Amino acid sequence: MAEYDWTIKQGATETLTVTYEADLTGYEVRVHGRETFESTTTVFTATSSPAAGIVFTPGATASTAIITLSSTTTAALAAPFQGVWDLEFYNAASAPVVISPVRGGFVVIPEVTR
Repeated sequence: MAEYDWTIKQGATETLTVTYEADLTGYEVRVHGRETFESTTTVFTATSSPAAGIVFTPGATASTAIITLSSTTTAALAAPFQGVWDLEFYNAASAPVVISPVRGGFVVIPEVTR
């Protein structure tokens, strides 16, 4: 599993691209940000189905997820703030299969110009 620490500017549109070297046809993608690994509530979420912040393109040799947190979403985040996030490719139809190739910390930095 890869580690990636994500800096999110409050009030800005943030985009992150994750490519996984496998054909993930039939999979969906979800991302959760939480205050801690143990937190039961999310700070932010994104999904590919229903389409809510993730554009997912499976391919024969690599699959790509483009995660976008809108400026409206990031403006609603507390700042400064730190938490943890991860991304999962999942296939509910196949018993279910979950692949979690990347996770890390995130920090929300305050917006100055608003």
